[in-house]
Amino acid sequence: MDAFYDAAPWARALIRAVAVAIAPFAALYVTMALLLAWVDGATATPGHTGLLAVLTEPVRTYLHIHTAAVPISAETAYRVWQFTGCLSFLFAVYRRGFGRAIWGLWGAASVAMVWTGTPDTGRAVAAGVALFAWSAASAVAWRGMRLRRPAAAATEARLPELRINVQLHGGPPAPAPHRVGRQTTWLN
Repeated sequence: MDAFYDAAPWARALIRAVAVAIAPFAALYVTMALLLAWVDGATATPGHTGLLAVLTEPVRTYLHIHTAAVPISAETAYRVWQFTGCLSFLFAVYRRGFGRAIWGLWGAASVAMVWTGTPDTGRAVAAGVALFAWSAASAVAWRGMRLRRPAAAATEARLPELRINVQLHGGPPAPAPHRVGRQTTWLN
């Protein structure tokens, strides 16, 4: 294999470029798979209790009711909801604007689904727990985010003011005429 690398140095550069291009996607895939496995393991059995059940069971109920008329199963819609949440959270953490926007929309939609999918007796509590959980995760996802632009003085580097002082003089002095006798001649 070393003889191949020595004979074709472009191959080594190509392999490195492919590895650098694929590594972030592989890391993202592994992270999302672990997050989804954790959430799925915590919510695998129907009728379970706990904080995740307060958040996920109403979403499952909402999706089960509202996917009856579309050609997608409720389980597939639930997986898409999970995937979108994990992906938008990761993009928001890495300070991507579209990820932060999708994270905000996903959170609002999730709280609305929890509100709609919970029975009337516990609706307010479930929506409050969902809002609190999403807000706590948003503190991580939206860290360092400013709602308005910082003042110009804080962001711009102060350079010394450059002053150019141009002074125009009358130009070079005119040569004085030289008189020879009665005639005036100009000598340089």
